[in-house]
Amino acid sequence: MQWETPQALLPCRVRVLTLGFAYSGISFVCLLHRASLAT
Repeated sequence: MQWETPQALLPCRVRVLTLGFAYSGISFVCLLHRASLAT
């Protein structure tokens, strides 16, 4: 197995993308919850 290949960096990118999407999703849900509480 050659870890020098760019394919070895793929799981790291996927992990960063998933964390980013999860963080934005959670913040979006929090904003919606605050908006629904404010009304």
